[in-house]
Amino acid sequence: MKRSSLSVLPKGIREDVEGVLRPDTEEIRVRANRPVLLRGPQSILLNRIASAEECETMLELVCAHSLFAYEQELRGGYVTLEDGSRVGICGRLNPSGSVSMPGSFNIRIAREIKGAADGLMERITTRDGVLSALILSEPGAGKTTVLRDAARQLSAQGLQIGIADERGEIAASVNGVPRLDVGDNTDVMGGCAKCRAMELMIRAMSPQVLITDEIATAEDAEAVMDASGCGIKVIASAHAGSAAEIMRRRDISGIIAAGAFNKVLLLKKQGTERRLYDITEELT
Repeated sequence: MKRSSLSVLPKGIREDVEGVLRPDTEEIRVRANRPVLLRGPQSILLNRIASAEECETMLELVCAHSLFAYEQELRGGYVTLEDGSRVGICGRLNPSGSVSMPGSFNIRIAREIKGAADGLMERITTRDGVLSALILSEPGAGKTTVLRDAARQLSAQGLQIGIADERGEIAASVNGVPRLDVGDNTDVMGGCAKCRAMELMIRAMSPQVLITDEIATAEDAEAVMDASGCGIKVIASAHAGSAAEIMRRRDISGIIAAGAFNKVLLLKKQGTERRLYDITEELT
């Protein structure tokens, strides 16, 4: 069965959540011995206390009743579901570094929003082709949703797209096949570090545009520069709430200064609206 944001909730909690779930709910937070919380533009605190036993059941559901099969993901603190939603997990770690006694979960609900990348496309599409772009935002502002729709729209233009989908959130691939609409001309590499995925796709798939989420490490930055040096356009995201914040991240600010991106855009969430601001000149 396809695991989704609701299917991994224990039966009693799921029934209570279904009764109040809003279309704009962004997160479902389940914490042992505390009320269940639905976060969004209008957050809802349920009159429902999750038990420790229900948290143990939820971990089994998240891992499809095989903790061993998901040990690598658990060591990273999250599991990505087939609908693209990501379940963050906190609790007690076992000696291998994976969570064995869960105390809390955060389900970040993934949604396909056709047109989410319209503002981005206006800024990166020129007569001479597509520009490379880095999208900055604080967590939860919708970077992944924008990247997913950008892949779909660029693919529709006939461009060959490669997605380095380390956590499986962009395409929600199952057995290598995307479950979400990322376009007919799009190839997806997951199950490995995004820097490795980018390297493999450059070698084997001849992408014209590479898309990846949340670059963070020196290795990620180096992979972006390698792609840029090969004439490949890169559309990526990173966590930062301002130009000042991204400049404090040495590896990413270094490739910005080196010209890896034609545009640096700040994504801001204002209620249910998301707006992109061009901050390229602030960083040059």
